Amino acid sequence: QCHSPQILVAEETFKLLPQAEKRHYPARNKKIRAHTSVASATPAPKRRASPARATLPPVTALHEEPIRILHLSDLHFDRDTNVQSHIHALKQDLLKKVPKPGKVDLVVISGDFRNKGCENGFAKAEQFINQLLKHLVLTADNCVFVPGNHDLAVDGDFYQVHRNEPADAVGCHVKCGEVWVGLHQERGKERWSAYRAFVEKFGFIFASEYNTQCETRDFPAFGIQFICLNSCWMIGIQNLKASGVSADAVVEVTERAQANEAALGHGSSKRGRPLRIGVWHHAVEGKEAMKDVAFVTRLRENLALDFVLHGDVHEIRRALLTHNVSDAELRVIGCGALGAKAEARPESMPQIYNIIEIDREHAGVTVHVRQKKSADDIWTSFAEFLEGDHGSDDTKRGSYHFHLPAKKPRP
Repeated sequence: QCHSPQILVAEETFKLLPQAEKRHYPARNKKIRAHTSVASATPAPKRRASPARATLPPVTALHEEPIRILHLSDLHFDRDTNVQSHIHALKQDLLKKVPKPGKVDLVVISGDFRNKGCENGFAKAEQFINQLLKHLVLTADNCVFVPGNHDLAVDGDFYQVHRNEPADAVGCHVKCGEVWVGLHQERGKERWSAYRAFVEKFGFIFASEYNTQCETRDFPAFGIQFICLNSCWMIGIQNLKASGVSADAVVEVTERAQANEAALGHGSSKRGRPLRIGVWHHAVEGKEAMKDVAFVTRLRENLALDFVLHGDVHEIRRALLTHNVSDAELRVIGCGALGAKAEARPESMPQIYNIIEIDREHAGVTVHVRQKKSADDIWTSFAEFLEGDHGSDDTKRGSYHFHLPAKKPRP
């Protein structure tokens, strides 16, 4: 027998259709017979396609699921958090948006698992994540985590005082009266001990050295590579707003991403290399953005970064960054807060999470935004996006869509 891989996929999908639907695909029916049967002297009878169904998409397109990413951020769990209430509300909403278990492929949490360094926060977050993964029929292998500023410890023996401004010190130093206060070269790294122990429970390693606090998470089955960075490495009691990314970590993650691309065979895909998604905690544009975001341009130019996911600002962010020289565009998707209390969110901003759908050809992305207006409310659609994002009228939707440019080989 002669088998064409594309036709075999279509055949399996074709078999799942009700008999009444199969009659609308006579051309495909004929193709399947021709590729899966020994050639016969008697050709199959020709049938005319139904004019009403002439524009229907291929059978495979009707049943092909997009790649789905559940993007959560800013859980802010503490000793008062009711984990069961959170997980029940989220599971019920996911059943409405993604009715079949196993149809979410990846889970991204972009920082602030706990609230203000609360000792019980990580235990609550662990319980929440384990129950969520069980519901989604996933494991930690399908997860991407990055830390937030609430995940490190700020009170402790992590600092040192200098009479003069240090020229070669690590991280951020702030003048306090007549002296300079900054992170201690070694003790400062212990701020991350609790977070490191937390992610180790899920099989992840969080490095001690600042220049290696980065990671690539590779999913060759989906053709996706996440570029993960710590945007909180300089933060301490001396400067709680010192967000930024280590330049050395950017070099490290770029080299890892390029090496992994070759090793995992991403280059054999139709687009030439993986879809690359940046993940870190802090914003790269707008209010409360990192001051130095030049690293984003470097990632866009060196890795052809496709879009970015972040948290921190407790509100929806959607932006299109354009590099002044190359005109390269980069989409930014800022997720609101899943668990931050009302007083910690911008006025009138509900709790938020996103379901991100990427088509299998990596040509387009749809972001479904879900909202919960109060702690005891149910999740609903955040219907604030104009229909113009999808069409031409003024109807508001709970999602928006953007196209991904075709990848070009690096010179």
